[in-house]
Amino acid sequence: MSVSPLLDIQNLSASFNTPKGPVKAIDRVSFSLERGEMLGLLGRSGAGKTVTAQSILRLHDEKQVSYSGKVIFEGRDMLNISRQEMRNYRGGRIALICQDAMRALNPVLSIGSQIVESLKLHRKLKGREASERALDLLNRVDIPDPSKRFMQFPHELSGGMRQRALIAMALSSDPRLLIADEPATALDLSIQARIMELIAKLRQDLGMAVLFITHDRALASDYCSRTLVLEKGRLAAERPKIQTENFARVSGGSKPGSGLVLEAQGLSKYFKTGKIQGRSSILHAVEGVDLRIREGETLGLVGESGCGKSTLARTLARLLKPDRGSVFFQGRDISRLKETDLRPLRREMQMVFQDPYSSLSPHVRLGDSLEEALKIHRIGKDRKERLNLVIEVLERVGLGREFYGRYPRECSGGQLQRLCIARALLLKSKLLILDEPVASLDSGTRDEILRLFTAIQREEEMSALFISHDLRVLRSVSRRVAVMYLGRIVEHAERDELFRQPLHPYTEALLSAIPGQNGERIRLNGEAPSPLNPPPGCVFQSRCPKAMPLCRKEAPSWTAEGSRGIACHLHHQGNGS
Repeated sequence: MSVSPLLDIQNLSASFNTPKGPVKAIDRVSFSLERGEMLGLLGRSGAGKTVTAQSILRLHDEKQVSYSGKVIFEGRDMLNISRQEMRNYRGGRIALICQDAMRALNPVLSIGSQIVESLKLHRKLKGREASERALDLLNRVDIPDPSKRFMQFPHELSGGMRQRALIAMALSSDPRLLIADEPATALDLSIQARIMELIAKLRQDLGMAVLFITHDRALASDYCSRTLVLEKGRLAAERPKIQTENFARVSGGSKPGSGLVLEAQGLSKYFKTGKIQGRSSILHAVEGVDLRIREGETLGLVGESGCGKSTLARTLARLLKPDRGSVFFQGRDISRLKETDLRPLRREMQMVFQDPYSSLSPHVRLGDSLEEALKIHRIGKDRKERLNLVIEVLERVGLGREFYGRYPRECSGGQLQRLCIARALLLKSKLLILDEPVASLDSGTRDEILRLFTAIQREEEMSALFISHDLRVLRSVSRRVAVMYLGRIVEHAERDELFRQPLHPYTEALLSAIPGQNGERIRLNGEAPSPLNPPPGCVFQSRCPKAMPLCRKEAPSWTAEGSRGIACHLHHQGNGS
């Protein structure tokens, strides 16, 4: 006698009611999920992955959405049970992990109280028993110092710890099915690997099934036995464990010139964060950074979240004033310039941020935003000339003149990133600083943006600082890569040399975390230390698998040879042991 699947979806469709009529988000989707299986659901943004997950749990407003088909879970059709029964399944037998833990968690309740609330609802536990179980769950998902985290609020945790707290909450009801909707997409690769290994281990230990939603084929290949692909709401052919696709490889830009566009010397940035035990505390965001960017060159900057990449970018662009060191732009020291003196330089140096929605006014049309930049910098003799310049640059980045009248809410993230690149082109910038510009985009859109950036960078001979937590991105766009940890540059090398032979243990760990590789992953100890209280000696020593006694006593000096540099006792002559 054959055993029926845990989840059997038959011809599932979901249509949203709009003023212009119904819009079908998913159309006759059918698949099954066996007990204990991890199934990957792939697709680009807008393909219908999240709508499929939410339809299983009937999370939509049913006055606005119409369902058809069947969702059979443990023999019952979820589309035909009462709302009260459905509430018992949500967060109970079926748990959901969302991509954005900060939005999923209640910002005014502690992590522990939110898990306890779930235990009261689904397990009928109370008081001390519920608290002890919550602490056990936090420990089970590898959250360090669970007693401390129990009392903290979501904003006090790192992105990786928030995601693990969300997993702990999902596990509180002993679910038979876990739906993981892009659970680690915007996280660093090392943290992403830890989250995925945790989910895989819990699946094996608890015998639950996992529906893993992602746009990353390599990640799905590492963890899923089968994969399905959604395209415009419809299911493409089912395939077994997929072969890892190559990451989009675009040129690293034109050959750089000899002149320097940007140079940082001993750059440091600190923040005062109040008093601890009566003494002022200082956050060391950036500490003694040296770097150079030549004409027409793209320098890649990589590191985990919280290592100081964004603060460094803002300090280089003089959006923040450095506390120590100097920044030279085209040979001029801009470190201490007043805002009035910096204003003419803003045209020459532009930034592209990770979230384009926050850098554009939601009430201003895209074309007007671009035209405003021309007015500020007095480009174009009249409105007609400015309009022609805007239309020309919109078409150049693949948007077209029809986007002139659109508002940001009417565009995708990828389209808005194209617009931000268009703004730099419009102003003929010499330097573009891109801060995680593709971190939240699906793989297809990401590759389109990377190809567009590289083509334009080559044509315009722009220089660029490209910041990313994903070394795959930097391999495709940069010629040199700098590795940052806790506010310091710990290794610097030509791109191909860095990938072929990383020297610093931290760089080795970052490279080992790239999905789709056959090699063994290097697991770092614990969490990154706080920049409020960096460890003595080498800042990486508390997590380094190769740390020596010397590393705990003395900070390594910077050693450079040719185009390569490193701060590590392992690669200094006469190191101790």
